[in-house]
Amino acid sequence: MATFPINLLDGADGYLRWKESVLLLLHSVDVAYVLFDEPPSRAGGDGSQAAKWARDDGLCRGHILAVLSDRLLPVYVRHATGRALWQAVARTYEPDATSWELSFEELEFREDETLRERVARAESLAVATCRLPEPRDELVAYM
Repeated sequence: MATFPINLLDGADGYLRWKESVLLLLHSVDVAYVLFDEPPSRAGGDGSQAAKWARDDGLCRGHILAVLSDRLLPVYVRHATGRALWQAVARTYEPDATSWELSFEELEFREDETLRERVARAESLAVATCRLPEPRDELVAYM
């Protein structure tokens, strides 16, 4: 298996490239599933699946921590699982598609962009806004 360098995450700059590179790495070592799937139940089983999950979760967590800068490592090292760590980093740096300010900034095109690049940017923004969660009654009063 070939390895590839991943720049350390040290803030919001480069987060998207970092995220996609880490996901590629985690998929290549077959541990990315712990970020998205529920852990197996320990009750009534032989425990081998739970042990494999725990091992893979540890590897996943370790790979993510290994590509955080020295400045960010103490902030995130306290998360006990790969999923909790991944979600914490995403909460900090993932762009919020629900923000109108972000949407407006995304639509400001640079002069050096081609028409196709502008269309791709608008399409990306449309895809992001299609993933908005459905409003829940308990949240409406606070909006």
